[in-house]
Amino acid sequence: MRSKEQENKRRQRRRKKQLERAIHAQSVSLDGLAELHPRGVVSFDLEMAGAFPDDIIEIGAIRLPLGNDKIEVFRRLIRPRTFINRTVRDMTGLTKEDLRDKSTLDVILPEFLDFVDPEDLVVGHAIGDNDLLSINLALMRMNHKNGTNIRFCPR
Repeated sequence: MRSKEQENKRRQRRRKKQLERAIHAQSVSLDGLAELHPRGVVSFDLEMAGAFPDDIIEIGAIRLPLGNDKIEVFRRLIRPRTFINRTVRDMTGLTKEDLRDKSTLDVILPEFLDFVDPEDLVVGHAIGDNDLLSINLALMRMNHKNGTNIRFCPR
């Protein structure tokens, strides 16, 4: 019995060390980043309604200014243009009724673009989830409607 407990503890310690190594391997040195880009870093993520790649129902972003401890947060829920599919409803708990009184993407997207300065270094979900493509598809729709030519191409 004693040896089973010891073996379980050993496995737990080994697993903990594996997780720590994995986290460390994926971490970014903020000191090194501060040298490369003193303004700071913005990471953002989108939630889609699920039907179309430009039907965004949530934008969340944080700015980590390097050199001080003040973190800036941008988070907006958005009224969907179409419907929210079942997978997204199950995953987020959001329904179209929950977002009925929220502003549309035409209102929120310019606020987001004001939050992300062109000089910001953008990392995180912006690269891995095709979020850049989704924002630019939404901007194309807005540009066509408004006769503008706005793009989102962060560093």
